[in-house]
Amino acid sequence: MATIQQAKKTPKGISAFAADTRGELRKVEWPNKAAVIKSTIVIVVMLIFFTGYVTALDMGLSKLILQLKGL
Repeated sequence: MATIQQAKKTPKGISAFAADTRGELRKVEWPNKAAVIKSTIVIVVMLIFFTGYVTALDMGLSKLILQLKGL
């Protein structure tokens, strides 16, 4: 069980954690707008490609299974 002394330390622990988190986020080298746009385009293109690939594979295998079953 938590003691009264431990309960009193909790707010300081939370504020220290928040301060440390803000400090670490200041150190992060955030990408610029061009890098974010480029990465987004790559992700969308790959998503479209793999969606088409999986769809074609699914349709092809479905037709194959139907032909094997004789339907």
